[in-house]
Parts: sequence; structure tokens; C-alpha cells
Amino acid sequence: MSWNNELGRLGEDVACRYLEEHGLCVIDRNWHCGKLEIDIIARRPDENLLHIVEVRTRSANSENRFLTAAESVTVAKQKRLINATKGYMNYYRLNMGVQFDIVAVHYNLGKYVVEWIPDAFIPKRRIYW
Repeated sequence: MSWNNELGRLGEDVACRYLEEHGLCVIDRNWHCGKLEIDIIARRPDENLLHIVEVRTRSANSENRFLTAAESVTVAKQKRLINATKGYMNYYRLNMGVQFDIVAVHYNLGKYVVEWIPDAFIPKRRIYW
């Protein structure tokens, strides 16, 4: 496994632990709908709200020093996440609210710093699940 793939997998593991420590239950990881993927799907047990989480992991020697992990979630990536979420909601026949979050994991010298950005973006058009 390449270093970038391993770093990404470790970042997702760190993000899951972080979300669970903050009251969310991870209900699915790396869910695919064709070529579309959702990194983490989570929710709080007492809420009717699904958290669709995009994880971005960066190391101190990252190739892209100009964009933060959160900034790297482009409009095109947002559209793919929205479409994957539609697929997820339809597949499981869910009727609940959806929130799009970003978890940025910054790795440096064997330590992780996690930044959770709830409601990181809102779809331009109102979506009814």
C-alpha cells in the first residue's frame, strides 16, 4: 500500500474515533454507489440527522501546501458527495435530515490534530430525501 493510501486510511480511522468521542455513532464507512464514495456516515442516537463526512488527511510534508484539507473539498467533490448521498438515502429508503461535514486530519511526526467542520457546505438546491 502506498504511503498516501495508508495515510488516508489512518486518517479515516482517527476521524471515526474522534466522531465517536464526540457522541456520533459511525454506521458506515467507505460506502460506494457506482464510482461515488462516502468516507463516513454517522449519526447521533437521539437525532434524526445523518452526518455525511468527508475526511481529508494531510501530512506536514504534503505536496499541496496552498490548500488546507477543508479547502480541498471542491464544488465538484461536493456534487459527488451529494449524489452519493442521494444513492445512500434511496438504497436504504431513509427519510431524515442530512448534514455534510468535513473532518480534516493533520499528521505531523506521528501525531494527529483533528479539525471537525460541521455543516461544512449546504447544497445549492434544496434536496428532499
